[in-house]
Amino acid sequence: MMENLLDRIESFSRLICSIGNEKDTFEEIDRYFKAWPVNNNGMSGRVWILVGKDSDNNYCSLMVAQSEDIESEIIVDVGYMFNLEYKKQKKAAQKWDFDKEIKYNLDIIRSPQEAKINSNDNTYLFPKGSSKIRSQYLYRYLYKKYLELKLYEVDIDLYLHGDVTMSSLNPNLSMVYEFGKDYYAESKLALETGSLFWNYYKSGVGKRSYYYFRNQQK
Repeated sequence: MMENLLDRIESFSRLICSIGNEKDTFEEIDRYFKAWPVNNNGMSGRVWILVGKDSDNNYCSLMVAQSEDIESEIIVDVGYMFNLEYKKQKKAAQKWDFDKEIKYNLDIIRSPQEAKINSNDNTYLFPKGSSKIRSQYLYRYLYKKYLELKLYEVDIDLYLHGDVTMSSLNPNLSMVYEFGKDYYAESKLALETGSLFWNYYKSGVGKRSYYYFRNQQK
């Protein structure tokens, strides 16, 4: 766990929201993206990090992610925290049975099973066979487990300042860097902060960056 994690993150990030009650949280998210709107040009992505305060009042890095539509992704993930899919399904259902409870009520978490990658114990965060909706179980689990959750957006150029001197790159390399810097920053930050539930995609820049930074730590 990184010492002074919040100080480190806040040196290159902006607070999107603190996860409080449902209404206030979504209002914070809405205000943030009105101030920092998403440009869906398909050419660049943005990076966010979720941190949580544990039972010892220590902050830890929980998730780091890259997205071209960061606003939509965060709205969906925060919705999982508040169990909105379950609430929607329960309201719409004329009959309610146990199978639907298992699928939609994210308070139901089965354990133990095989260790989930990047976790520190042998507890699954979702029922066996529910991998397609595991994000719903994961974010609900984090919401229930941690005393406080905060979402930040990373200023990628500020975070990577010093890693790459743009003036030293020829135009072609500069273009490659611009295309991949969000994945590069995601992997670097996840490893630097010891993000507990982050996992790289199995192909592309994210994976390559992960192995590069991991090898640098040896």
